[in-house]
Amino acid sequence: MPAILPEPVRRQVELSVKATGGGLCIVDVRAMAAEIRARFPAEDIAVPDIAETAIRFAGQCGIPVELSGLPER
Repeated sequence: MPAILPEPVRRQVELSVKATGGGLCIVDVRAMAAEIRARFPAEDIAVPDIAETAIRFAGQCGIPVELSGLPER
């Protein structure tokens, strides 16, 4: 079951995916998730949980993603 992210974190994921993928670039999910986690240290959210949300959102938008370097669940 996917983690439910706090609203500000989820919004940041969506904005980051749109900003990167909207320019016809491939979203590096691992790097983006680590960057978002660093912006919200008090939330203590695991990078894979943020990455999973980013992958789902990018898929809904038709934005390509880079999956290398993500730990397996």
